[in-house]
Parts: sequence; C-alpha cells; structure tokens
Amino acid sequence: MKAIVANLLAGSFCLAMISPSWANLASQNQEPDSSKIWSAKTLGYDNPWLLPIMTNFEDQIFDYVIPLEDKEHLKNNIRQYNWSFNHELTPFNREILDRELLSLSKNPYLYSHNHQNIILGLHNNFWSRANNQKYYGLTTIERWGNSSTQNLRLKKLNYLDSAPLLPQGTSALTLSGGGRKNLIQQRDLLGEFTDFRGGVTFHQGLAEDLTVGLGFVYEDLLFSGFSQFTYQPHNFPLQTTVSLINSKQGLSLDSHFQFKPAKSFVIDLYGNKDQQKFALNWKIASGLKLFATGNRQQENLRTGGEFAFKNNAWSLFAKTEVSNSNEIQWQVTSQIGRLRLTYKDSAVKTNSQIDYVLGNFNNQDWQSSLFVKNQTSGPSNSLKNLAIWGWRFQSNTKIDPKKYLWQFDLGYGMGSQGKGAIISAAKLVKPRLYLKLSYESVSLTSDEPKIKLKLISTQ
Repeated sequence: MKAIVANLLAGSFCLAMISPSWANLASQNQEPDSSKIWSAKTLGYDNPWLLPIMTNFEDQIFDYVIPLEDKEHLKNNIRQYNWSFNHELTPFNREILDRELLSLSKNPYLYSHNHQNIILGLHNNFWSRANNQKYYGLTTIERWGNSSTQNLRLKKLNYLDSAPLLPQGTSALTLSGGGRKNLIQQRDLLGEFTDFRGGVTFHQGLAEDLTVGLGFVYEDLLFSGFSQFTYQPHNFPLQTTVSLINSKQGLSLDSHFQFKPAKSFVIDLYGNKDQQKFALNWKIASGLKLFATGNRQQENLRTGGEFAFKNNAWSLFAKTEVSNSNEIQWQVTSQIGRLRLTYKDSAVKTNSQIDYVLGNFNNQDWQSSLFVKNQTSGPSNSLKNLAIWGWRFQSNTKIDPKKYLWQFDLGYGMGSQGKGAIISAAKLVKPRLYLKLSYESVSLTSDEPKIKLKLISTQ
C-alpha cells in the first residue's frame, strides 16, 4: 500500500510541476543569464550533499546544512565539480547515508501569482485542527473569476479556522498531499512517504454572502467526505463557517464564528467535540493593541499587549504576553539615530542585540554597521550562551522591513560551546526569492562547524 501511495504522490507532484502555476513560476523567473538555484533534485553518490536542518520561525524558508566532518573530502569535491551557485548539490559522504537525506524546513516556501497559490514544504493540511495537522508536502490553489480570495492565509492554511470567502460566480480548487516525515529517508533515493494524507476540495461562491465547498480527504488509509459552508451577511458583522467530515468513524463537525464590528476589534470562536477556543484582538488606538487567546480543554489563557511609536528622532516597539501559569514573554526594539537596541525574553531563551550604523562611504549605495549580540537558552542549571560581535555590510535598498537587497556579516562568536568565526552572505537572487549562505564555527547548541543554505520567500 505504501508503494502505491508513494507512486500516486509522485505522479501528483509531476502533474503539479507541469500545471499552469509551475509554468508561470518558471516563465516569470526565467532570465537570459539565470541558472538553477541550489537544490537536491538530482541524487547520486559522488557529489556534495546538503543535510537538514536549522529552524527559522520568522521566515518561510528551505533550510539545509552541510556538516564539515570530512573537510578534505569537501574541498576535493568543490575543486572537482567546480561548485558555484548554479550547481545542484547531491550526496558527498557515504557515512551520512544512514541519516535522513533530505528535509524541508519548519516553514514552507510560498508562491502567489495571479490566480494561483503554491505552498511547498512543512505546512498545515486544510481540514484538521488535530496534532497531526502539519505534513511535508505540496498544496496548490487554483482560482477562477477572481484574482484573490478573502480569508486565505497561506502561512497558516486551515479552512476550518479561515475558510475561503468567494464573490458570487467565482470558484477555487485546492489539491493537497504530503507525508508525516521527511520526503526522502535513508538509502531510498526515490523517497518514501509515511502516513500519507491528502485532500481535494472545490469552493464556489453561490451568492455574495454564501460560499460552499465540497471534496474529500484521504487520511489513515480511509477516504472521507468534506463539506463546508461560509455565511457572511452584509448587514451584520458575524461570519459563520461550518465544516463537516463524514467518515466511517462518524460525522465530525467544526464551527468558526468571527465577530468583527470594526477593523480594530475582532473576536474569533472555534469549536468541535474535543475543544473550544477563542481569540481577541483589539486595536485601541494608533500604535496600541491588546490581545487574548484561550483554550478551555487545556485550561490555557494568554493575554498581552503591543505598543509602537515612531517619529523622526527615535522609534519604539514593545510587546508582552502573560499566561495563566505566570509565564511571561516580552520583547523591546528601539532605535535612536544610528543606534538600534533589540531584546527578546521567554521562559527558555533570551536574545539581545546592539547595532550601530557607521554610514556609507563616498556616497556609495551601501552602508556598514557594527553589532554585538548575546543569546542564552535552557534552564539556569544548564544555561547555554553565545556572544557574537562583528561588522556588517549591506545595501541601502530594502526588499522588505527586515531584509536588504544584499548583506554580508563577518563576526566572531564565543560561548559555552566554544568560539570561532561566524560569516554569512545573503542576496536577492530572483523576484521574491532570497538566498542566504552562512558558515558557523560555533553555535548556541554545538561546536560542530556548519555551512547553512537558506532559500527564503520574501512575499
């Protein structure tokens, strides 16, 4: 059965690769001088290989790591195969073939263009709130009659919590499939999915205030029917979504009510037979926001607030969150002239950083800065720490609030795991695609040298 499912999934990936979404993606990114971005598409035993995985919860990334256990072997391969940014990377060390060969990051790669959306990597399935909601796989969304879909949150796709809301006469088709673990494991170069799951659903805007969805779900070796309706009246700020999954185990019903009397005030209520949750967001004034979340079954309640201020001289952002078990998380970011301060604190980890912008030289289109940062993690009796100081060069052009057109960091780290150089370089290589390559002699959790490659979606 696993072999059949794996073949079906491989076929679905092939179909996805020739679908209009992928065709548009390829044609949009194609340039006269362009070449392939680093990948692990071609697998063999005689080239360098990329291994998983370093987590970045702030970006949508593919993230791979090269362990430097055999530095001479790595150097020989670099010379022999003339490594550059347009070469595909494949295995280099027979000793590591017993490990997981390929893994996608903790965050997916997102692509949106006209009437298509693609989600690739570790992401939510659209039909579940259970603990097994996430899987490694591919989701495509095709739309007809409209270029955008209300309530469609690609980063946290979940139609139970945020169902598509379509104008009358428009429609959307969602196809999704994936596995519980990494796509390729051990020595099986064709790959094997474990605990394969998938689903197909078609949504239609029957009226201006009513959207209906029908489809099916394959999970736990069983097929189940999936149906959904979303109602949003024009004269009352309450949106109602009811979702039904009909399987051999019986009928499962999920409900979502969203009350939004103003853009600044939103209450969400979620419920099924296993749990009831709520979320509240209230923007009291410009720069001031309060929020709260709760789960009745878990007896969990979290409340907090955000404050933001900015003028020509300085800026400040502060956020704090408190749980009913007295756990406190907070962060502060402030900039005064050329000096920028950042501090984040949670129950198990702290991050603090100071940046000082030196400015640009001879009116060039780049600037440099000095930085010092400190990280700690773990309980007090086994606290790990890492301090890094260095020099940063970056373009004056930003591609989003946190990323520049290009950036180069040269630093030195010292902490509980050791000391050594930490170097990184990043550049926008394609529209909406950011590449970052870094070398770490030491990290917060290890003294093993690593090379890390990240492909980051900037949308």
